[in-house]
Amino acid sequence: MTVKTSENLKISALKKVTFSFTAGTQMGQNDLNPESSTFDIIYGLGVEGLTPFEFQITDKSEGDSICLRLDFHEVCRTFMHIALPHFNAPDANDPVFLQFQVEKVVEADSREIIKAMAEMSACSGDSCDCCGH
Repeated sequence: MTVKTSENLKISALKKVTFSFTAGTQMGQNDLNPESSTFDIIYGLGVEGLTPFEFQITDKSEGDSICLRLDFHEVCRTFMHIALPHFNAPDANDPVFLQFQVEKVVEADSREIIKAMAEMSACSGDSCDCCGH
């Protein structure tokens, strides 16, 4: 029997993924959050299926990077229930460049899954601020 360790796990259903995150007004800059932040998600728990962000990270592994260029108004639609670390909004017509580094991929334990599902149930409709923006 092969035991999967975090070194060989890919992002897939019910994996807990830790990201480092920066946001900037141009690629390679982090002027919208001067310090790198980290955050965790449990992949694939969304009520409406995978988020556009989750489609981008499917099958990524530790050490992989993902860079997204979005208009600021697209952030909530792209991440939906995923709570990003806070970052400053760019000027109204400027894009935001979000950079993610996959730091860790592990099997999520059942308590983490239940907690994440409970947090998501608090988010309903357009009034939720789960994406942080």
